[in-house]
Amino acid sequence: MSKEIEKIAMGAKPDPYNFNIVKIEYSSGNTIVLANYPGSLTFGRNKLMLMKGIQGDFTTLDPHFLDSGHPVVARFIPNADGWKLARLCAGQLK
Repeated sequence: MSKEIEKIAMGAKPDPYNFNIVKIEYSSGNTIVLANYPGSLTFGRNKLMLMKGIQGDFTTLDPHFLDSGHPVVARFIPNADGWKLARLCAGQLK
């Protein structure tokens, strides 16, 4: 039995300057953000991120893991289970 693998569109990376905050939650001193990126092609253009610390300056928001103190420490599937996991992880993040 052959299983088809969905190909992800390369070059459709989320633009850190073109996004809308859908929902934000502060949990255990950390920030959970659901953002919609019009240029993204996966998960309905939504990205669910856990950010270290209380974050609020969203003039730019890159959902990728970057060096140099970038606050995004985890991403989750943007659904109810993803929110539960994000809250659990936020509680463990020091």
